[in-house]
Amino acid sequence: MAYSTSAAVLMWAQMQSGDFTVVDTDFTTTITNYIAYADDMIENYCKVPSGYFDAGGVTITNEYHDGVELGYGSTWQHLFGQRGDPFLRLKYTPVISVTTLSEETSAGTWTARTEGRNDDFLVMENGVRYVANIPTYDYKNIRCTYVAGYSATPGSVAVCSARLAAALLQKVKDATRRQPARLAALSAEMAVDPTLSHQVFSPPLKALVDPYRRRSPARLIAQ
Repeated sequence: MAYSTSAAVLMWAQMQSGDFTVVDTDFTTTITNYIAYADDMIENYCKVPSGYFDAGGVTITNEYHDGVELGYGSTWQHLFGQRGDPFLRLKYTPVISVTTLSEETSAGTWTARTEGRNDDFLVMENGVRYVANIPTYDYKNIRCTYVAGYSATPGSVAVCSARLAAALLQKVKDATRRQPARLAALSAEMAVDPTLSHQVFSPPLKALVDPYRRRSPARLIAQ
């Protein structure tokens, strides 16, 4: 799915299909392609997988973790002192749901854990909190498939997508004014131009999606 619409792109670009001639494709396809380029720039900047901002999020399949990662997200007093609640922070957040969570309990044998307050784990916005069957202190012994993202594409992401695609269109329009060229050929050149994002992805546009940029948390080390 695209993060913005053709109508939104044309509104920000303040142009219509008759503003320049499209060769080797049609105008609707051209707009769709530029939205895809814009969405790819946003995902690269935010360090998230393709489709992350689609409504309903994206499925992350078989993400591996180490049992040694489990830090104590909170502690509470009980009769014999303090008890920690082991917490596994997943790579992409917010977490919408966990499809499967397994632990390698012996070489090559993966045991599925059950979600539920009276079972093995609870799903939190930024990961999984274990309540039973806490993984052993080991490496690459946890495997999780989950859905991360948002129930609907965030509004500022949609605006950024439309404005970026509009900026791309304006850049092509300006280029065709300065030298004869086919729009399709320019589109192909722009798609592989590594400097393009620096030219059109301005600080104000980045500010729209900065709140959604993935930042690696400090790693908790068990003592």
